[in-house]
Amino acid sequence: MGPRERAPLGAEFTKLWIGQSISRLGSQISVFALPTFAVLGLHATPLQLGTLAALQFVPFPLFGLIAGVWLDRLPRRSVMIAADAARFVLLASIPLVAAFHDVSWLQLYAVAFLAGTCSVFFDIGYASLVPSVVSREALPAANARMGFSDSAAQIAGNALGGAIVHALGAARAIGVDALSYLASIASLVLMKAPPVEPAAAEARAPGAFRRELVEGVRWVLANRDLRAIAAATATANLGISMSNAVLFLFYYRELHLDAGAVGLILGLSNIGFVGALFSAGLTRRLGSLCRS
Repeated sequence: MGPRERAPLGAEFTKLWIGQSISRLGSQISVFALPTFAVLGLHATPLQLGTLAALQFVPFPLFGLIAGVWLDRLPRRSVMIAADAARFVLLASIPLVAAFHDVSWLQLYAVAFLAGTCSVFFDIGYASLVPSVVSREALPAANARMGFSDSAAQIAGNALGGAIVHALGAARAIGVDALSYLASIASLVLMKAPPVEPAAAEARAPGAFRRELVEGVRWVLANRDLRAIAAATATANLGISMSNAVLFLFYYRELHLDAGAVGLILGLSNIGFVGALFSAGLTRRLGSLCRS
């Protein structure tokens, strides 16, 4: 295939990509609305806000490898639909409770942790589902399109989240995110699921789950590239949790900004979509960490 030729992504990937783009946009609204609700509605302290941010990220290192081993034994699309349904219920509980009672910190912490856990299973399933609906040649373009959607959602989601919070309140803005998961579910239901290969006999043997989990940990630790990626991700998540513990307090309590202004500032700080525009071409020319 020539350097300028592009492998088609196909209708199934397009369905998946559209649904996830809507869902990512909604999720970014909650990333903005949850701490805003905590600061303005629950008068959060720095410790409480930091704990809330940490609970959203903790499930990834805690359950990441476990989810990967489980998903090798389960139909990925079904797991993703279940994760979306669970996230819809969890996030919808906040505006529902807020309409009649005060939302407690226990509920907010539980929603953050459980929704984060569902995201672990969904994101791993999503990453492994994409290669099954596009060809190997089209994978860089598919990854670039997903990266563009993520970055665009961070910009538009923060700005839109600020506008929705300003107009409707933080609790209802979280409800908008809950509705976005229904679009994700619809896209997964409409797409043709790739064939599910039955687990090998070794995978069904007693102790196989534990053995694969241990092997996965050893493989990650032994691979220099994966160690670097894991370290970079952990460092970034730590920094995000630390900054979220003070940024929202600084914007609202020290600068006395409204939600619309804060959303615009956070949106403009995410310009990663520029890199996503060029990532597919750079990958074709320079290669990637994937080795055949």
